[in-house]
Formats: sequence, structure tokens, C-alpha cells
Amino acid sequence: MHNKVGLKCLGRGAHSEQVPSVYIFTKEKVATPYDLAGMRVTGGVFFNPVPEAMGMSVLDMPLGDMYTALERGMFDAVAQPLTTAVLYRLHEQVKYMIDHPLFVVNVFAIANLDKWNSLPEHLQKLVQDVVIEMEPVCAAEFDKMTEGDLETVSDAGIETIEFSLSDAKWYEDLAYRVKWEDLTKANSELAARLRPIIEK
Repeated sequence: MHNKVGLKCLGRGAHSEQVPSVYIFTKEKVATPYDLAGMRVTGGVFFNPVPEAMGMSVLDMPLGDMYTALERGMFDAVAQPLTTAVLYRLHEQVKYMIDHPLFVVNVFAIANLDKWNSLPEHLQKLVQDVVIEMEPVCAAEFDKMTEGDLETVSDAGIETIEFSLSDAKWYEDLAYRVKWEDLTKANSELAARLRPIIEK
């Protein structure tokens, strides 16, 4: 699959079940996911179809501008991975975090295929061995980072929101359905190949 576009996938740099899952942070408390409808949210292109399907009003903007936009009341909510939210201090401008993270975005080590093929076999093996060795190390480090970020959010007084079991299922099912639809529109062949593997 990667070879078709001139890439060599060497391995994953992070594959923790927690990293870097997307959370929706809000200024106002919500009791159910249906309460998100009508809220103004900023996030990112990858995630936008999900809040749109929930009835939220979505507006893209550069990540570096989100803090000021939240501070000035342009948005009621922000959707970001936990680590990104803490790194950009977005948690300082919200009061609640919906504690139902969505998706796990893998971080991959990828090389240009032509450059990879130009390396001697012993160097290819060295690089591949190092990537394999680093996978569990990176996962453990990301877990530590996530724990620290959760502590930062808690210390800032952010209240976590947990939906009922039925509401949480609706929220998560909608998110994954919408993203599969989004991927299918973008590349139906790729979606058809990936879905059976991922949903095993």
C-alpha cells in the first residue's frame, strides 16, 4: 500500500491506547452528547466531520490562534488531542472535558522508498531493528505524558463529564461511523481494505 506512493513504512512511534485521543472541551456543562448541538467549536480538519454530525457549528483556525479565540468568546468548545490542548494551554479557557476520548492516531516512522532502497542491507536492518526496539519505549513515554497531562487538566480545575452508557455508545458509534464515511468518500478502495483489518 505504501509502496504505491513511494513510501516505506518502518514502524510505529506511538501506539498507546491513550495517545493522542481527541477530547471535546467545553465552557458550559453538558449532560448528554445531544447538548453539544448548536455549540460553536474549533478543532481540525481530521475531526471536523464528527462535531458537524453532532449538530455543532465548526470553524477552522490555526492552532496557535485557538487560545485567543476561546478567550474572546468566539467558541464554546474546542476539540483536540489531550497533549495538544495542554501544550497550547487551551485547557485554561474551558471548564469541562468530555471523558470519552475518540480515536487513536498512530505515529509512524516513514521513509522515502527510493532513499530506503539506496541504503545497503546492513543499514536497512539497523534502522528497522532500532524502530522495532523503540516502539514499546515510545508507547511507555506517551503513556507517562498522558498521565501528566491528565494531572495538569485536573489541577486546573477542569471537571470531567461522563455520559450514561447508552449516550456514550451513541457518541462513540456516531464518531466512528462518520469517520468511516469520510474516509470512504476520500478513498473508497483504501477504506474497503482497511476496515476489515481494523474492526477485527
